[in-house]
Amino acid sequence: HVFSVVDIEHVVLRQTTPSFGVTSAQLYLLPRASHRDPRRPLFLRSKEPLMAFGLHHPIKEGGVPLRCFYPTNVREQLQQSAAAQLLNMVRVEPQNLGHKVSLPQYPFQDYKQDFGTITSEVLEFVLEVLREAAPGDRLTRQLAGVVQGEVEVDYVSQDWATSLDNLVCLDGE
Repeated sequence: HVFSVVDIEHVVLRQTTPSFGVTSAQLYLLPRASHRDPRRPLFLRSKEPLMAFGLHHPIKEGGVPLRCFYPTNVREQLQQSAAAQLLNMVRVEPQNLGHKVSLPQYPFQDYKQDFGTITSEVLEFVLEVLREAAPGDRLTRQLAGVVQGEVEVDYVSQDWATSLDNLVCLDGE
């Protein structure tokens, strides 16, 4: 079977939860799979929120590093990739009547179908990833203390300018 890079992201990995609505998908000419596609057995059958943290975008600000994933430990690698990005980009700040949590727009807004449509679902996902990968980290403790309280969430856009500094392939071992 032949796959383009765009096919891998938007058909194989994102078929169950498309990143864009129909109009946007048509506008960007993103591929969609048909029911008769012979590659269909290779597509993800259910959503996997961690997958968004494995997609590499060579951006200056906090992007996921380019890495090689191995089938023997891909879930663990995605977990590590998610935790690294979250530890780098999530911020918790006290406010008058609660806390403000800043989350990266990508992936939480761009792939919101994966993480839940309400704030508490998104925050629970972030906290679950951090508890598993960095249980003693200051951010994990801060987020655990505010997730059930009065929280304002701010989705921060990233600088999507290309950065070649981020193009490093880790061995994944």
